Amino acid sequence: MSSSRKYAVVGLGVVAGPQPNRTRRQVAAEAVRLAIADAGLKRQDIDGAIEVVRGAGAGERATYADPFPRVLALPINFFFSIERGGALAALGISAAMSFLDRGIAKYVALCGVVDDWTKAQETKAKGLRGMVHIEKEGAWGRPVGDLRAFSHHSWMASRHMAEYGTTSTQLGAIAVAERAWANKNPEAKMYGRPMTIEHHQNSPLVVEPYHLLDICLISDGGVAFILTTAARAISASRPCTC
Repeated sequence: MSSSRKYAVVGLGVVAGPQPNRTRRQVAAEAVRLAIADAGLKRQDIDGAIEVVRGAGAGERATYADPFPRVLALPINFFFSIERGGALAALGISAAMSFLDRGIAKYVALCGVVDDWTKAQETKAKGLRGMVHIEKEGAWGRPVGDLRAFSHHSWMASRHMAEYGTTSTQLGAIAVAERAWANKNPEAKMYGRPMTIEHHQNSPLVVEPYHLLDICLISDGGVAFILTTAARAISASRPCTC
């Protein structure tokens, strides 16, 4: 992409692991605080903010009271939420870049938080199982078995297999590669727990063609980062890779 050198991530903040005693807005505020510190910036430098949310299908609300810019007293020119499942990070970055291009902001904080593990524990305590989930409307709902993200996408994966000859082993290679990265990160849930393609293939089918080890884990945590222009990043107080 021709504009790939115009922008830079200058700070990263991660809050990993179970967060049973924190609200989502507290986790978000802490992740953003860490990202600002990692960038060598001050709260007063952050003049734009975007919250990325997976969407109502996961049982999340589009917004919640006292979002992280208010908790941190950020002097922002704009703040909004973006909902779009797994594409939310890319859409959040695209939106932030447009504000940077127009000079509306110099440093944009983007943050996403999940509390799936905590919510799952709450439902288990009530004698139920699984994370909070809002029923889908329309044709692809409970009557036809479309209950979770893996069922939403299973028919597309099956069509890809039919059209291009994609195999379950090839899908499994993605899961194995993701796990390999987790094995390198002490904060990852699967740190020190390697997985092979044999593990993947021997795990049970959940919704054809997806095996159990194709499906993401239920976790808590928050990730935030600061986006700015490459020119501004080069002159920042801390060295960065642009």
